[in-house]
Amino acid sequence: MLEEKLLKGYTFYFSYDRKDNVRGGYLKKIDRGLCPLELDGDEKILIQQFSNVFNSLQQGKTLQMYRGDISHMFIAMLGDIIREGPYGENECFFDIVVGFHNSPVLAIGEVEKILENSKEKVVVYKKAYRLYGNDKYMIY
Repeated sequence: MLEEKLLKGYTFYFSYDRKDNVRGGYLKKIDRGLCPLELDGDEKILIQQFSNVFNSLQQGKTLQMYRGDISHMFIAMLGDIIREGPYGENECFFDIVVGFHNSPVLAIGEVEKILENSKEKVVVYKKAYRLYGNDKYMIY
């Protein structure tokens, strides 16, 4: 289950490739490197309940979710993964929408609300970076 893995320190990634195939999984930073886990299959069913998030994912965006260190809230980020720098050496999570909550499902719901409201007004988007060897993008 999604929440159990996030509580164990895994970071959840979910996106679609150009052929509408699901790409994603879980990553956790350990002493020996990054430890991956496959998706269970229930994640797609969960995400399809949020129409704006689901549509954004089908348009090439990526959803990342993890449990934060401060206040132990679940953090959901939706955005584009791009490369920066003269040689593309810096990986960046760009134009992100961020939602926080005590429940991972409700954190995705917060992102859904922001996307719904962004149709009516201008939203300031953020950028997050993933340091070398880290399992998640973070706003620094």
